[in-house]
Order: sequence, then C-alpha cells, then structure tokens
Amino acid sequence: MKSAVLVTWLFSVPLTYLLGIHLSYGLFGFWAAFIIDEWVRGLVLYFRWRSGHWQEKSLVNVQLKQSANG
Repeated sequence: MKSAVLVTWLFSVPLTYLLGIHLSYGLFGFWAAFIIDEWVRGLVLYFRWRSGHWQEKSLVNVQLKQSANG
C-alpha cells in the first residue's frame, strides 16, 4: 500500500504535469501518464512480491498459548 501511494505521488503526479501541461499534450498526456503510472506501480508491486519481504509482515500477532501442564 505504501509503495503504491509513493509511486503515485512521486511518479504519476509529476509525469502528469510534464506530459499534460508542460509539453502541451493535454488530455492525451494525462491518459498516457495514467497508463505509465499503472505499469510502473504494477512492476514495483511485482518485484516487492517476488522479493518475499511482504511475508515477514503480519496484521495480527499470533501468540502461542502454553498449556498449564507443561
């Protein structure tokens, strides 16, 4: 989730400005930036998934209960 938000704000927003406004591509530039953003975000999340780093995270802490007998 954090990586997707970072890619959007650090990559998509400046690229949208660059293509849509600065280079005067208008709506075509906005759509091109949107498509490029989807690809970049997909690649970032894919490589994160391949690294396996996400497996070390957990939403719920599981504690093992020790039996009273042992």
